[in-house]
Amino acid sequence: MNVVMIVSDTFRRDHMGCYGNRWISTPVLDAFAKESSVFERAYAASFPTIPNRYDCFTGKYGFPFRGWAPLPEEEMTLAERLTRAGYVTQLIVDTPHMMSGGFRFERGFRGWDWTRGQEGDRFVTGANFRIEFECNRKKMRANGALTHQHRLNTYYWKEESDRFVAQTMTKACRWLEQNHEAKKFFLWIDAFDPHEPWDPPEYFTNMYAPQNYRGQKIYHPNYDFTGYLTKGELAYSHATYCGELTLVDKWVGTVLRKIDDLGLRDTTAVFFTTDHGFYHGEHGRIGKHTIGGEPWALYEEVAHIPLIVRMPGQTRGKGVNTAVQPPDLMPTILDLCGVRKPKGMHGISFAPALRGKAIAGRRQTFTAGGFKDAKGHLNTPVTVTSGRWSLILGVRTKFLELYDIKADPGQKRNVVKKHPQVVRRLYRAFMGFLNDLNADAQKFEDYPGI
Repeated sequence: MNVVMIVSDTFRRDHMGCYGNRWISTPVLDAFAKESSVFERAYAASFPTIPNRYDCFTGKYGFPFRGWAPLPEEEMTLAERLTRAGYVTQLIVDTPHMMSGGFRFERGFRGWDWTRGQEGDRFVTGANFRIEFECNRKKMRANGALTHQHRLNTYYWKEESDRFVAQTMTKACRWLEQNHEAKKFFLWIDAFDPHEPWDPPEYFTNMYAPQNYRGQKIYHPNYDFTGYLTKGELAYSHATYCGELTLVDKWVGTVLRKIDDLGLRDTTAVFFTTDHGFYHGEHGRIGKHTIGGEPWALYEEVAHIPLIVRMPGQTRGKGVNTAVQPPDLMPTILDLCGVRKPKGMHGISFAPALRGKAIAGRRQTFTAGGFKDAKGHLNTPVTVTSGRWSLILGVRTKFLELYDIKADPGQKRNVVKKHPQVVRRLYRAFMGFLNDLNADAQKFEDYPGI
């Protein structure tokens, strides 16, 4: 069996038609979902970008042990395992953090192709270029420094096909043309879009922008509470994100069509997922985490992610209610490929669910960043999700929140005092999870209020 994995960074689940959205255009992925398994309870594990890729590539939960760090040399990766099993393996990526600074996420692939220039990638030095901003730099992340580099990197862009997601998906199509006759292959496509800075062609942004908008155009906002933005600025910023999301949807379609054109549908499993979401005013915030302040909770908008999988020859869609997380991807793919799994993985294969069999799955999911910041301080809230309930445990701040996400999907009413038995049950589940992983549970012992 061949496998194509498509990861689109920061892709909000609730912005997709197949997950219930009615105003954002995602026709390609909606059509793909109608012939695929659509997972209703997929949740991020380690947060954000690099910790997530660690989970995916190793089949392990990274957040109890490590934060934002290079891929450890001693870990057996998904690509290494498949390459050893005779697969032609390829990484096509424009997510810069995976490749820069010695992070080595290309390790184990037979080939890899990095499209340079995303976000703050130090790719172009254009001292002669005149870079202008369309908003107050104080309202932009890193005071505009990241956007300045991005504008240098994209200075000569002229058309839609210049966009990063277009370049990346075009390379993926070319690779498929050159390798579709391989006996078995594994292709990992990692697109940073729709991660900010949001730079879709203006005609995509205009699909969602406030009519006749004349205000500041903020497409790489500072992560903060939204008080620094006007209502119009927040709406326009969100429109640029939605425009880029629709752009991603369109170019993912080129890969799906290429798979069909090459006659690979009956031999190829195709996965689509993301690492996390992004706040666009929900909970009074914009961003995915604070910069320099107290750490934010990981609510549904960030923690609840899309996962859509089409099996070879599948033509009818189905909803899957099994709870899954990124560490489950590696054992699942190895099972589908008939490759022996290495010891020590934390992930649980959901391959039987893809084949129409009932599986127990996980009772709870656990979402968090690395437990310690660069100074060794505990800093990351943990989200424990179990069907109806979402429990959020602060670490440094010691806050405690419980939400009934069935009755209150926007998580606006903290009901922690009304359901102490639920709090205790989910807290014990998390402590048991840490103990099973031989992680440091002491930091959560004697948690106040439990």
